[in-house]
Amino acid sequence: MEKLGIQPILIIAQIVNFVILLLLLKKFLFKPILKVLDERKKKAEETEELNNEAGKKFLEATESEKNTISEAKKQADKIITQSKIQAQKEKEELLKKGQKELEIVRKKLESEIEADKKEMFKEIKRQSAEMAVLIAEKVMQESFDENKQKSLLNQAIKDLEKVSLH
Repeated sequence: MEKLGIQPILIIAQIVNFVILLLLLKKFLFKPILKVLDERKKKAEETEELNNEAGKKFLEATESEKNTISEAKKQADKIITQSKIQAQKEKEELLKKGQKELEIVRKKLESEIEADKKEMFKEIKRQSAEMAVLIAEKVMQESFDENKQKSLLNQAIKDLEKVSLH
């Protein structure tokens, strides 16, 4: 091989140098690089796990929020329904109370009107009696001329009508 220009000692030396270089590179270059790559891979996996957990927690929180909102709506509807029922009851009670008070006032007014009516009739009777006495006095004071008596009676009747109209 020497004739070809290949020296076996140099080839062995180069192979030994290559193996030494390979071992050095493996120990000082490949192992640290592989170590860094493994750490990055672990961090990426941890990040992915955290993202998955965060996604699950987000879905749970969203579901919980939906349930809470649904429950709040149900409670609000229940409160509104109860408020409407209570308002209707209060309205009915107020109407009944108002009707009772109105009935009491109506009866009171009717009794007052009846009392006023009786008083008015008493007054009319008293005035009629006074008018009759006055008419009788006038008739007696005047002479008993028939024409005069008729005119006095007609005048007294007209006076009586005026008084009863007032």
